[in-house]
Amino acid sequence: EWGKALQEGNEEEEPRFDRVQIPELNVEDMFDDSFAPIARDGAGTVEVQIRLQKALASLASLQDEEIERAAVRHSRLGLKRARQAMALTEDFENLAKVAQWSEDLESE
Repeated sequence: EWGKALQEGNEEEEPRFDRVQIPELNVEDMFDDSFAPIARDGAGTVEVQIRLQKALASLASLQDEEIERAAVRHSRLGLKRARQAMALTEDFENLAKVAQWSEDLESE
């Protein structure tokens, strides 16, 4: 839907309110603001990290290159944080299996 809306929204329209301006949304900023705090604060909690990886994988599947790149980057950062914070090796190994999608996309 995101990509479709972007494609359909490329039509030039006359602005309804010509004095109102907003900055363009930046995908990297949105991901940084949304996912970095979750990855940081939940770094040692396997359940939080697994849910984070699943959310990022879902976003990466939207067929938008910019979103996919941001999702892969945040997946890798989340794994790095988790590796440092998780006390149990098995928890990190389970998380790494869930996050395999990002390595697969990176190698394409």
